[in-house]
Amino acid sequence: MGWRFSTGWQVIPIVGLFIIFFGMALAGPYVWGFLPHLITIGLICDVSRKRFSRNVLIVPILAYSAYYAFFAHEFAVIHSVENRLTAENSAQVIDFDPSRHALVAKGGEGLVIYNKIPVVYEENGNFPEGYFSHRLVSAQRCKEINGVKRETFDFDNFGVHWSRGKELFNSKFLEQCQLRTHERPAKDIVRISAQENKISINGVELFETSHTVIAQNKTIAVVKDATAMRLPVFPFIIAMCGPVSSSWKCEVGFYRSNYLLKTNPHDAVEKYGANPIADLLKLEKYKESDFSDFRDYPENAAFIESWLSAKRNETADDFNEWGVRKDSLYIPRIDSSGEIPSYRGVIYTRKQGGPFYDFIRRNEGKTVYIDATLGPGVNRSQNLFGIYAVCKEERTCGRIDHWYELVNGDIPVPISGKITGHWKVSAAEVRPDAEDPRGDTMNILTLVEGESQRL
Repeated sequence: MGWRFSTGWQVIPIVGLFIIFFGMALAGPYVWGFLPHLITIGLICDVSRKRFSRNVLIVPILAYSAYYAFFAHEFAVIHSVENRLTAENSAQVIDFDPSRHALVAKGGEGLVIYNKIPVVYEENGNFPEGYFSHRLVSAQRCKEINGVKRETFDFDNFGVHWSRGKELFNSKFLEQCQLRTHERPAKDIVRISAQENKISINGVELFETSHTVIAQNKTIAVVKDATAMRLPVFPFIIAMCGPVSSSWKCEVGFYRSNYLLKTNPHDAVEKYGANPIADLLKLEKYKESDFSDFRDYPENAAFIESWLSAKRNETADDFNEWGVRKDSLYIPRIDSSGEIPSYRGVIYTRKQGGPFYDFIRRNEGKTVYIDATLGPGVNRSQNLFGIYAVCKEERTCGRIDHWYELVNGDIPVPISGKITGHWKVSAAEVRPDAEDPRGDTMNILTLVEGESQRL
């Protein structure tokens, strides 16, 4: 029910300017949504005073009738989809036990905040562990964690903004916090992947998402949810005009709001919430009263205590020259004994640039082998990636960005998550930097043999 059109607004830019500025002065493009209703009310008043014939009301009657006819049709379609998905989801049953299974799902931070589960993992190829873990942590533990000196690869913790419902201001900040660490699951993995598809049913567009549950490399369940951009009960028109490239564009259409279809039975929503994954896994939702006396899950308390104990007992001998623990998965394997020096592991930024910066600097003019993942503190853009070539941790020290450009002959090699292959290292060059008069430095890495993989 939305459309675009070209009118005199676009042909005469002055009119377009008047519309956009007048509209902005009166609460933006939404002000135009009231005009048809004001005009209709004016016509009704004029007809009642016999200034116009009743026939002039035919136009607004037909317009409102068409709107509500489509509104009813849209409602019927959405209701039928809700019934279908509710029936399909209710038929899915799996045996999930957080004490035996590790849940891996995108958007895991939302589940641990709203549903009772100790930890949810999320895949992330930028770290050697391959996963993030998300935990909801008690206020006392949050204070203990914040009291520990933070290293680059240790953890992130966030405040929690918990919503009671859909209303804009119906939310609160919790005393608890969310702890995110780089951690590989130790239990049997139950993985959930999501795929969204745009579908059209009798002229009504919906976005349907299938959540596929995989355990032991087998699909054991599929649940679905869906959203639609619904028309409101009261019709509201939005009109906008503005410059696009070298021309003016105007758009007019009915206002729509995002609507999450109800795909869980009512009793399941009361117990598990509207998330079909929580319903499938039988993860009860938190009530606001649960946070007043929130206690850490036993496995989370043990994990955090073990982690805090290790941090408290650290000594300088536990770290290498780059300030990384010697037993860390971030320690790369560097071999310079053969004819071709090699770097295998993670590329990251640490004090004085880090091991990759030092490795390339020592091998300028040589051919090297690289099999590395781009990790924390690494910027990337097209066929460039960069690290801090002087230092990062100390606020008083200078910082020079060092960049690496990947090419295959004259062709740029796109960068994603991983770099592999044999590369010829050029001498470092100084490149201008608008933010630092010292400039940045750059090495060009030219592919010699092997291949660069994008993961």
